[in-house]
Amino acid sequence: MAELNIENQSINAPNSQINFVANRLHTREDFTAEMNRLKELSSPSAAWNSQDRRDAPECHPKTRKLPLSKLTVWLNGSDSMDGSVRFIQGAPGTGKTTLVQTLARQVARTRQLGASFFFIRSSLDRRSLEKFAPTIARQLITSIPQLQPLICSTLRLDQDLFSKSIEGQWIQLVVEPLAQVQQELPSPVLILIDGIDECASESDQAYLVRSILRNMDKFGPKIKLLLTFRPQHNLQQAVSDFYISESWGMHLGDSQADYDDVRSYLGDAFADLDSTRHLVLGNVPWPPAGAIDQLTVRTQGQFIYASTAVGFISDETKHPVSQLKSLLNNQFNPAQALDNLYLMILVQIEDQLPFNYLQGLWHFLVHLSFFPSSPQSLAFHCGLDLMKVDLLLKKLSLLIHTQGEVIGFHHTSFIHFIVKPLFPHPYCVSHPYLPVFASHWQMSTSYTTLHISPDPNHTQPHAQTTQPPLVHDEFSRKIFLTVKNLVR
Repeated sequence: MAELNIENQSINAPNSQINFVANRLHTREDFTAEMNRLKELSSPSAAWNSQDRRDAPECHPKTRKLPLSKLTVWLNGSDSMDGSVRFIQGAPGTGKTTLVQTLARQVARTRQLGASFFFIRSSLDRRSLEKFAPTIARQLITSIPQLQPLICSTLRLDQDLFSKSIEGQWIQLVVEPLAQVQQELPSPVLILIDGIDECASESDQAYLVRSILRNMDKFGPKIKLLLTFRPQHNLQQAVSDFYISESWGMHLGDSQADYDDVRSYLGDAFADLDSTRHLVLGNVPWPPAGAIDQLTVRTQGQFIYASTAVGFISDETKHPVSQLKSLLNNQFNPAQALDNLYLMILVQIEDQLPFNYLQGLWHFLVHLSFFPSSPQSLAFHCGLDLMKVDLLLKKLSLLIHTQGEVIGFHHTSFIHFIVKPLFPHPYCVSHPYLPVFASHWQMSTSYTTLHISPDPNHTQPHAQTTQPPLVHDEFSRKIFLTVKNLVR
């Protein structure tokens, strides 16, 4: 027991309660300047429940029960030997972000989510490491209020903190404050970091992982970190630099459970489609026997393939029976299954567009692959009127999402389909032409740009000299500065 004297009034309570009360009293100090500084340097859109992520998908109710259960058990475990860090790896489209988005919501309900950061390459704020530590720190202050005096005092005493290395910021803003309060926490707290492979450069990705792992020994069993990324060599090498148990890793897309989850999702999606479109006629079943199994094999455990296929089949301008038949009759190549599906979608879109829109379609896709844009910016840069842009957005709704005024693609795999294709197709921009395309956005007096119409013989786009266009907005100009990182 300890005694706390407040204005000549004595309170007897356990030490941990006294510390908590003292910290809460300490927060009455005016930290407005420090909090404003954190706000200025953080990225609110990186949080799991940000406005920018309001439409982020979550797991289908019948899927991912096993990995979610394992992660929940690990989070609430008190055995320090079980590790304070977990890794989720998987190929593009296997559902890593969807899984942790679902986990974030579940953990937030139990008030155990300390902070989250969802990297994405198409966002200036969320692909850079500069805002990483301030964002995590600001969220931690909200979820663990007793951290405010610790973090803000650090900012007050070290005015040059944000000119230090990212690892230095991580240590001073996150590691050291959490280490001081972790014993007082009523339950374990999770810090969730998704899509590290979406960070701007491979060197930054590896640096971030090493910075986190180098300082994990400061945390006890009440501080847990979950990291997700694609199984890239640079990231696997960064992890291998430390002694990490294999049990601390989780791989998506390569187990029977993953295929079972995809099959369950497809089964429910087809049942929902039948209930709205009335596809079962008499004694003829729909989907046909074996169709779901065939489609499950084609997904290769990738939820992005499954969800895109469902969107393709349920296109309101087509009949689902013929769409499913067309998809299953299409030649299956495991190495390029998703790209083949994207190509089928675009070919059908072309068939539905007036001829004078086709030239704009290619330029539209290439522009969006490099520059998430507003409808007005798209119209300006692609030489289209807003009516044409609106029609293309409607036709491409299966591939495109809109966040506020910014339009981008649902998944980075489609960007790779455009700029790093696995096979030549009439919508792609190959690597030799990347500098040519990039130069289209430079402010210069003489330069080269890509011809904007697809070659009718499906050869690569060719270059032509034109006058430089005005760079329409600061957003596009900044994107250009890192255009090569989009297609590294």
